[in-house]
Amino acid sequence: MVTSLTLDALQDFVFCPMRYWWRQVAHLQEPETLGQVAQTILREAILEYARIYWMETKPEPAVVHQAIQDNPKAHHLQIMVATLWGYRFIDWKQAELGRLLRQYGRADAEIVVNFVRGGKEYRRPDGSPYEAPRLTKVYQKLAKEAGLLEMKQRIDKAADHLPIKSRKKQSLADTYAQMNGEMVADLVAALPNWKGKVLGVDVPFVTVTNGHELAGRADLLVQVERQPELVFFQYGQRLLPFKAYKNDLRIIAALLSAGERWERGQMSSVRVFNLIGEVRQERIYGPGRKERLEAVVQMAGRTIEAGGYLPRFLRFETYPTCLACPYQLYCIEGGGDILERMDPAGHAALSQQSRRQRE
Repeated sequence: MVTSLTLDALQDFVFCPMRYWWRQVAHLQEPETLGQVAQTILREAILEYARIYWMETKPEPAVVHQAIQDNPKAHHLQIMVATLWGYRFIDWKQAELGRLLRQYGRADAEIVVNFVRGGKEYRRPDGSPYEAPRLTKVYQKLAKEAGLLEMKQRIDKAADHLPIKSRKKQSLADTYAQMNGEMVADLVAALPNWKGKVLGVDVPFVTVTNGHELAGRADLLVQVERQPELVFFQYGQRLLPFKAYKNDLRIIAALLSAGERWERGQMSSVRVFNLIGEVRQERIYGPGRKERLEAVVQMAGRTIEAGGYLPRFLRFETYPTCLACPYQLYCIEGGGDILERMDPAGHAALSQQSRRQRE
């Protein structure tokens, strides 16, 4: 008998059984954070860019075409990122805040570009570039003269009314300016020439192991050389050590996957494409470590069946890991002890309440 389990659910459980419970059992909607909004917009922009310019399966949207006509020096991907941010603020019914952010972003870029061009007053005493220009006294002085500090306060105060969760000291103004400024500029500079080489976007794949059918999704399917390869986006400041990818459950499952657009069985390699900070790709060669995937699936299956949803933060050493999980806003914030809520009746009521909200 083959049972279905998604790779996302499996990775949730490995990260923390309580995250698995919140998402897969209680079906509570994940509290969206500002960082996740930025990552989602970047991913959606690249996938849409792939459909239009690499695959040529979609026409260029009229709003993007007009924006490109108005800003001929801007790259198409930059236009798409800015457009998707605009749509998000329209959905939030905060169009005026979106316009204020665009104004802030343009003024911020006019200052930051000086640090990129490298005039003497925009460099360290030894002539090396600043890694974080916005934290320098030079930037603060120019930003104050341009009225950006007051504008930033207005934006971040207005952000308190958005339907998102913000980590402490996380600024909407800075996040927007960085994403639409140097981050997307670095990505454009390192964007591969994959025109005609992208076979699919948001690509599903399946791996069967230990009686479980593991369903996963890759961001792209490309054929740059002889054989197709699945591509996974990463949003860190740099690529991880190669060993980390060889132990990643998604990578292992992808290398063992079967799909309609590539030969059934093992893929010879997959790619990891880091989009933020150090923008570059890493090719991971197979075969995948099937025994590792099987062991994790077996362990997770038994624990899930037994209902063993103990939170990871029972050990204080793992508390920093909790801070990287959006569900810590449910587990930790607001006081109380999550273990006091771990009763079947309470779980059932919470799950039913969440289901009614979705309906």
